[in-house]
Amino acid sequence: MLFRKTSALALALAPFALTACFPDAADKGEDPDAKFVRAKDPVAGEYIVVLAEPSEGKMAPTQVMAATEQLLAPLSMKPELQFTAAVKGFTVTKMSEADALALAADSRVAYVEENGVVSLNATQTNATWGLDRIDQNALPLNQTYTYNADGTGVKAYIIDTGIRATHTAFGGRVGTGFTSITDGQGTNDCQGHGTHVSGTVGSSTWGVAKNVQLIPVRVLDCQGSGTNAGVIAGVDWVTANNSGAAVANMSLGGGASATLDTAIRNLHNAGVTVVVAAGNETQNACNVSPAREPTAITVASTTTADAFSSFSNFGTCVDIAAPGSSITSTWNTNDTATNTISGTSMASPHVAGAAALYLSANPTATPAQVVSALTTNASSGRLTGVQGSPNLLLYIGFIGGGGGNLPPTVSITSPASGATVSGSITISATAADSDGTVASVRFNLPDGTSVTDTTAPYSATWNTATVANGARTIGVTATDNAGATGAGSVSVNVSNGGGGGDCINGSFPAAGLPLSIPDNNATGISSTVAVTGNGTVGSLALSLNIGHTYRGDLIVTLTSPAGTVYSVSNRAGGSADNLVLVDSAITAFAGQTAAGTWRLSVSDRASIDTGALNSWSLKIVGNCGTTPPPTGGTFNFTATNTNSAQQNTVNQNVTLAAGQKITLGTCGITGGTFTGDTYLRLFGAAQVAANDDACGGIGSNLVYTATAAGTFQIRAGCYTTGSCSGTVAWTIQ
Repeated sequence: MLFRKTSALALALAPFALTACFPDAADKGEDPDAKFVRAKDPVAGEYIVVLAEPSEGKMAPTQVMAATEQLLAPLSMKPELQFTAAVKGFTVTKMSEADALALAADSRVAYVEENGVVSLNATQTNATWGLDRIDQNALPLNQTYTYNADGTGVKAYIIDTGIRATHTAFGGRVGTGFTSITDGQGTNDCQGHGTHVSGTVGSSTWGVAKNVQLIPVRVLDCQGSGTNAGVIAGVDWVTANNSGAAVANMSLGGGASATLDTAIRNLHNAGVTVVVAAGNETQNACNVSPAREPTAITVASTTTADAFSSFSNFGTCVDIAAPGSSITSTWNTNDTATNTISGTSMASPHVAGAAALYLSANPTATPAQVVSALTTNASSGRLTGVQGSPNLLLYIGFIGGGGGNLPPTVSITSPASGATVSGSITISATAADSDGTVASVRFNLPDGTSVTDTTAPYSATWNTATVANGARTIGVTATDNAGATGAGSVSVNVSNGGGGGDCINGSFPAAGLPLSIPDNNATGISSTVAVTGNGTVGSLALSLNIGHTYRGDLIVTLTSPAGTVYSVSNRAGGSADNLVLVDSAITAFAGQTAAGTWRLSVSDRASIDTGALNSWSLKIVGNCGTTPPPTGGTFNFTATNTNSAQQNTVNQNVTLAAGQKITLGTCGITGGTFTGDTYLRLFGAAQVAANDDACGGIGSNLVYTATAAGTFQIRAGCYTTGSCSGTVAWTIQ
């Protein structure tokens, strides 16, 4: 959002302007301190404002937006985020505490809360034994995981760092989600945590519920950090958009937040089972949000010896425990990567997966019934070191998973994993069932469609031209005569349109490291990587490890063979130590020749703190085909009395294949123009992207990459109740 600057006089008068605008607040003499909630780790100048519900009933979204505008107009400010479902309210940034207290004093405001920092529940890097443990009541483990239900028909919302949707273990089951992070990554996981959590919930190899649909809700950035406001925005989106049986996993935490607790409670009341990590601070879980919220299932972590993990939080706010130490699952570094880490973040998705199993078998169950089923049927009295927590360990056998029907096995035999494909191809699979018969095999194709075959040999035909060139995942699911399922997948490289030679597709690490970085020296150091092969840059990701105290001293750039210089870090990060990136996507080099010398330059611009460049590498997927020219177009619009492009808008439909990227705007794109404060939204089945202010002004520009094929609608309007006009231009690649 673009915030208009106000004069010092205007700021000084702002509280009085509010009182004059809303005399009822002044008449009631409300104490602002009584309605002002402080955060344990506040973000300076950022506040969450929760509106008071009118006595005559709940506020409609339009009423929330109107009240927001009325409250902020005297301050010449706009909301950063608005909430209309899980809670009714908004967030603001760059606000003084005096103005926040003035808002709290208004009778239309329930309370104002400082926006607090939220982060991943810390992990400790140290095959999965967790699945083996939850299908039996007691030790020793028997090296098997037995289940009947598989999560079919259930959505699992992963409120985390995003998901690497192309990972082969997900079999094409990652749906369109939401992000509150504005770094251009969308719902892609550039940190790893969300992909690991998703793998435990529902991957084909490491997952509890092997056919659940995974929905990324990205609320934490590439460093695993976020705010309460961003998390609430994710919860609000799930509340507004979910339909059917669903579970939400939140392997994150921070200081206590009344607004976040309320949002989770309302999500629970809306029919979504919420599972949260207890936290890793070896303290009472009742001290932190969201672990303290009673309607959520709060999960502690256990070891292979059935003891509470040394790091796990504990206490009466814990509902159940699950395996969380040394858990292997999917990772974000490539489409087959795994990682073994520890934390209550790893325990929580075991329970979320179990909730998906129960909902698959009992699709009309309420969240309260799911909580009761999992806690009532848990293995009791098996744990040590519970420290006042319930002595309950997750057990799925009562759902039909212990000692019952074994699932079928299935694998794709053609094409081979890693194969390059083009045109129309035949996909072949084999399937078998050790204690029954295979009823059907469903092929989950990268364009979002599926083909089911009921007769061996199992096969399907797919036209690869329905998706853009690049890496794609083909999934397959076998169902036996008792309803149990097994899954598999392969990753292929789609290349339509010609080309030749060996197309670049791999990682290129730098040699001759580490290099010491000279202190307070503008020249610094440089390191090169030689890339060989054919093609232009289709995608590029940078991995980097710099060990350096006070990383705010550093300037880091990456230069392509064509001479394009990209700023990796420009004295960012303040007093934090070390600069570490893992497969951080960079789009600035797209379309350039990939072969040649790439140069990473690092300089230290302040004295005292020192360090070294330990390692860096590039992961490049080349484009060797004849890429079709971008498609696109423009449309003109004039809008009045709109509400952030949600009503009285001019709309335009576009069709995207899975993996295609659309760029649209009234600025920052050839053909885009605007007069007035424009607002753009992009909708699929629900909103997938939105932008108010871009290009350093009040025009709009956004980029979205489709995770599945479909028809999308561009909605052009104005911010709040003003009038605006212009030309929306868009390109599809």
